[in-house]
Amino acid sequence: MRNATLGFTLVSTLAIILCACAPQLPPTPAGPFLATFDDPGQWTQTSGRQADIAVQDGQLHITLKQSDTVAWSVAQLSLGDLTLEAEATPVEGPDDNGYGLIARRVDDDNFYSFQISGDGYFLIQKRVKATWVNLSGDWQASPAIHTGRATNRLRVVCQGSRLSFFANDTQLAQVTDAEFARGDIGVIAGSLSEEGVHVAFDNIAVTGGK
Repeated sequence: MRNATLGFTLVSTLAIILCACAPQLPPTPAGPFLATFDDPGQWTQTSGRQADIAVQDGQLHITLKQSDTVAWSVAQLSLGDLTLEAEATPVEGPDDNGYGLIARRVDDDNFYSFQISGDGYFLIQKRVKATWVNLSGDWQASPAIHTGRATNRLRVVCQGSRLSFFANDTQLAQVTDAEFARGDIGVIAGSLSEEGVHVAFDNIAVTGGK
């Protein structure tokens, strides 16, 4: 069981690493987009007292150096309806963590977040004016999530106000929310009661996006 189930529902009180301060780019043409991180491209990277975000060995790594911390990196795109997929692998640190995908990011204070944990839970949230709002309840367990150091294939499908969330081809949740119509994509990771969360992301793919 999670030993800090309120960690992310109360995340607005945590130390947030804002690592995507670049201005929004023009809309990206519809079509496939693939990030293997052999070339880091436009993905935001940073190093600081609370977190490191870096592209290494063809993967994007997020390492949280403190407890109760969340950090993210974005691709600096502007996309509408889309399917976003990525592989995420916890490298080290506690299983009491959170990691996943960001969609329709308007800025660092406004976006959708889909996270799973190393102990088999998931959480769907939106961040509105720097406040986190749960869209499908608190952390929920799912047998579809691979636990521990295993790789999980995550997917978010945005179709108008309908948002669907998958882990390893199993739908975990579907919500209706019209807060954000388009925006950036990204990856996110967070620590709860312990520091040292380290997650690697690879093979990020986007289809659609018009």
